[in-house]
Amino acid sequence: MTRFVLVPRSTRPGALPSLDGVRGLAMLFVLAGHLSAFQDLGLFTGVAVVGVWLFFVLSSFLLCHYFLEQPARARRPAEWARYAGRRALRIFPMYGVALCLFFLTAYLQDGNPIWLSVIWRHLSLREAWGHFWTIPVELAYYLVLPFVVLFVLFVLRQNLALLFAAFAAFVLVHQHFVPESEVELVTRHDLLPFLPVFLSGTVAATVHVALGRHRLSRPLRYGFDAAALLILGGVLLTDPPLWSVLVYDVDMDYFSHLFVLYGLAWAAFLVLMLNGAGLVRRLFETSALRFAGLVSFGAYLMHMKMIDVVNEYLLDPSPLAALVIALLTFLCAYVLHVLVERPCSRVNLSPDWLAALAAQGQARLRGRPRAARPVLEARPASQSEREPARPAL
Repeated sequence: MTRFVLVPRSTRPGALPSLDGVRGLAMLFVLAGHLSAFQDLGLFTGVAVVGVWLFFVLSSFLLCHYFLEQPARARRPAEWARYAGRRALRIFPMYGVALCLFFLTAYLQDGNPIWLSVIWRHLSLREAWGHFWTIPVELAYYLVLPFVVLFVLFVLRQNLALLFAAFAAFVLVHQHFVPESEVELVTRHDLLPFLPVFLSGTVAATVHVALGRHRLSRPLRYGFDAAALLILGGVLLTDPPLWSVLVYDVDMDYFSHLFVLYGLAWAAFLVLMLNGAGLVRRLFETSALRFAGLVSFGAYLMHMKMIDVVNEYLLDPSPLAALVIALLTFLCAYVLHVLVERPCSRVNLSPDWLAALAAQGQARLRGRPRAARPVLEARPASQSEREPARPAL
């Protein structure tokens, strides 16, 4: 019952449901990191930002994969219009509702007035408080992505050797001018410092499409699964409290600026997991992780407010408070998913509908009789079909 009600399986050929679970893992990283920091748990204090890098890589992977899988899509302007429309519907309705809830609860808590100008500055991406910093970064990449896809398709022609060389050259130049050690996280809202993380997802998508053209041997696939587990274990090991216990003592922000390395690690993990024998992939296709991925955007937006409300009105920081916050976060996220996110995802922005809309506009401009108005159709869509975001946030 849970599988069909909460996380309906996709019937679209080529769908990647395991990536719903990967998005759920990213959200669990973020939630565990913030709960550890604000509830004095001291276990996963440094993993929140690791989840953010996974959100960035996964978002780029899915969006690029859609065009790299069928290059003809990139030649159709209607597909790019659909891409823009779906990105806007994916981010702004949920973000707007979350901002209103944030400022409304702030007003109820301490009487501070709700300034619509502050909400507008957030929606217009001129301001981003706290964990909302990831949203303008990701939206900026949405603007860059078409140029990245066109470069990979029509300049590099999906040649992996050229792609690796171009990516390595870009990272070297990037780190010379914007070294990751000097980037201030949370307060830095522009794309440039984090562009290599997103591009890692593009490289992963290109490699995945290339591997799909070959029949991989079973031993190689099992080797991919083993390597994916090693990467996942290595990423978990870089949690500063765990590293301090098992290796040597480090500060809580010791690994936080290694986002280029994390981007490469997550990109390799996606490729290995998707092309493995299925042992790791089936783990991420479980209903629990896919549900976490399905509501991950709402959970990301609202989890800090849940921490604030529970600690102020219900429980002092403690493991029990952390559990209550996690349950309330996913409950709130599911309500937002049902009321806002799912209706927006069912708006059909197919190329045929967009072409009919364009023809209607041209007829109106020329004074001709209008064609029959295209109808917004609704269809069910899984999280993996909707190319996530993240914020990701």
